[in-house]
Amino acid sequence: MTTSPRDTVKYAAVLRALRMGCTVASAAVLVLLWSWLLDMVERAETEAFAHVRIIAEERARSVADAMQTSIERLDFALLTVRHIGQTREAKTEWDRFVVDSLGVQGVQIARIDANGYAASFSRNAFLRGYVGNRGFFSALKTLPGDPLLIDTPSLEQGGDRQQAWTIPFSRKARVSGPFSGTITLLVPAGIWQAQFAQYLGAEHDAIAVLSSDGGKYILRLPDPDSAHGRYTPSEWPALFRRETDDHGHFVGRGTNDNLERLIAWVRLPSGPIAAAGIAFDDVLAPARALERALKIGGGIFSVLVVLLAGSLAAALTIAEKSLRVRDEREIFYRNLTDNMAQGVMEFDADGRILRVNAAFSAITGYTPENALGKSPGMLSPTHGEARNLGKMIEQWIEEGGNAAGEGDFDGLRAHGATRPFTGHALLMAHTGTDACRIVLISDVSAERRERTEVWRAANFDTLTGLANRELMHDHLELMTNHALVQHDCGAAVLFIGLDYFVPASIRNNSDITMRLCYEIAHRLRGIFHAEDTIACLRDDRFVVLLPDYGSASVAERAAARVVGSLSGGFAVDEDAQVEITCHVGVARLPDNGKTSGELLHSAEQAMLRAREKGRSCWSV
Repeated sequence: MTTSPRDTVKYAAVLRALRMGCTVASAAVLVLLWSWLLDMVERAETEAFAHVRIIAEERARSVADAMQTSIERLDFALLTVRHIGQTREAKTEWDRFVVDSLGVQGVQIARIDANGYAASFSRNAFLRGYVGNRGFFSALKTLPGDPLLIDTPSLEQGGDRQQAWTIPFSRKARVSGPFSGTITLLVPAGIWQAQFAQYLGAEHDAIAVLSSDGGKYILRLPDPDSAHGRYTPSEWPALFRRETDDHGHFVGRGTNDNLERLIAWVRLPSGPIAAAGIAFDDVLAPARALERALKIGGGIFSVLVVLLAGSLAAALTIAEKSLRVRDEREIFYRNLTDNMAQGVMEFDADGRILRVNAAFSAITGYTPENALGKSPGMLSPTHGEARNLGKMIEQWIEEGGNAAGEGDFDGLRAHGATRPFTGHALLMAHTGTDACRIVLISDVSAERRERTEVWRAANFDTLTGLANRELMHDHLELMTNHALVQHDCGAAVLFIGLDYFVPASIRNNSDITMRLCYEIAHRLRGIFHAEDTIACLRDDRFVVLLPDYGSASVAERAAARVVGSLSGGFAVDEDAQVEITCHVGVARLPDNGKTSGELLHSAEQAMLRAREKGRSCWSV
């Protein structure tokens, strides 16, 4: 079944819609895929961030609790020393006792007068000289009340000329009355270093104690020495510098290693800030590895989707182009067949006509409306001897399948048997999903008639209609060859010679010979069977070829009948009669020769012997 141009347009539209649908579907799949991947990555990072924040807050609170406990202990010692009222020497000894009771190596107590000069020390000569420009001294001098002031580490020099980083813990020497100086507890900067080291987790985690405004380091782990006296990064938020907030978190980069960390902080009641930082590179490594894996997998899947969608779109494009090319080609072939001189008849697997061209209608007289849906057998007679086109096509298909068939058929035009013609049909069959058969027909009546006339002119005598010398030789050759091979039948040759006795009154009439030869041929046809060969060599020589079944009497009786029929008079004119003397020579295979030439020569010699015997005789 073929597709029409309208069907092609419909199918092409369907293919375009499928191609667009494929493109849109693949784009939707990619959008959904990446939305899902990015959502997973975001959720993984959010969960990891929340986990990191919880850990950092727990560490910051632990550090804050431990530090606050330590500060309270140191402040208690500081308050104890301030309330001791003894002589200067006794104070020094008592200060040393208090320091020793703290159990912290390197702690000293310094008493500073109202003018900013060191009055006494518990052990070594720290802070000797004027200290009025120190931050803790100046702050306590101006601050109201009795606050505990914890300053940032400073590098101090002792009596042995050794320098050390210390953290001043200071209170006013006198609570009521005018400012009379300070009592300062000088604590080594590494007092919490070993204690806070247990809160460090991964390699890049950090613990820090900051000043109350968050601007300077009091302590930092790891690598504490590099942080003493240094400021925190300027890009860190000022959120924890507000006294209304007692805890929080932010993301910042460290001063030393520039690593990005989530930093949780807690403000101690005593003022300083405890902070714990967890490096993202360590904690978020699994989430980021998952992100990379998802992105790589998503990229590979996206490439596969794009390749698949592109391949499908390309295949649909090729199919659409092929459909259009097929449609254009079919239109071309339809135009070609519609304008062919031969009739074109297309029919389906059930033998029903689907399409015909104009030449078909011109040859058969059937219009397309009268031919469509009918059997090709309608173009031929239905009697048994007719070459019916429908039966011929069925036989060709049954024998050859998809192979072509070709042959002549007896045709009837649309007006019935009164207008017959000889047709030639060529079958081109194709079976399969799009099974169809095409038959080309043409009217060969004139051609066949002309061919028949040419063949008869080449093989038969024009006047008598008998076989000529060439056809006789061919038949005799076939008979001798068959007899020599099969041995079931021989051949007999009758050579007939005539002598005419024409009256003088009609001797010059040119029509006499023609009429006489025609009459002789008529009598010979009446003697022999249709399968016997009767040949006219010239107007007084005839040859008859007979099958020979081994009995000489058959050929001899035939020779006697010829002599009896042809001897005597022939009335060729109302007033004249021609007398004929007939002599017949008989030759048989293989007695008188084994070849066609030998048989013909023997028969002619036998005819001459019969002539020597007398009038109207035959001889073997």
